[in-house]
Amino acid sequence: MRLWSIHPKYLDVQGLLGLWRRGYSFKEGKIVRYDLSLKMPVTEGQVKYEFNHLLGKLKVRDSERYEELLRVQVIEVNPIFYVVEGDVEEWEKGAKRRVRDSKE
Repeated sequence: MRLWSIHPKYLDVQGLLGLWRRGYSFKEGKIVRYDLSLKMPVTEGQVKYEFNHLLGKLKVRDSERYEELLRVQVIEVNPIFYVVEGDVEEWEKGAKRRVRDSKE
């Protein structure tokens, strides 16, 4: 399952329901209670990469939302993560190792 490291508030309908479009079946029995005091690390580079990835998608499918997100100064992360220094994660397919600022 793909879990966005950026805050879900940035996502559009397609971003939020991406699993559904790939044939995912939402089953109540698969929902696990999660201790929200436990957080996972995510690198700064990964957060920027995912934000830029979303911007690319929005530029095509929702130009208004794209323009709105271009004004974001500080990218908020999903509450289950905390940010650490580092580049894009090694497991990210096709990721460039250097991530440009989201305004470039």
